[in-house]
Amino acid sequence: MRKYEIVFIFHPDLEEDRLKKKIEEVEKYIASNKGKTGKIKDPIREKLPYPIKKCSEGQYVIFDFEMAPDAVGELKKKFLKDENILRYTVIKK
Repeated sequence: MRKYEIVFIFHPDLEEDRLKKKIEEVEKYIASNKGKTGKIKDPIREKLPYPIKKCSEGQYVIFDFEMAPDAVGELKKKFLKDENILRYTVIKK
């Protein structure tokens, strides 16, 4: 298992309840692949340095997790299908 940090930029119009549900979905996926989630920072709404998908601001969520490297690829594919995620990045620690 490797340690990672993930940074999401969610759509600014996403309601708080739906945002929490999206984060819980990611946590469940990590847990289902024998991974562990670490600390999760509260969402922060900030202006983007440049527009992404016609949005000038987004909701940033950052958290740490541990997971097998092969499962991270599947997790990334899942993010690409989600229209509420403007951008994401997974960083190996």
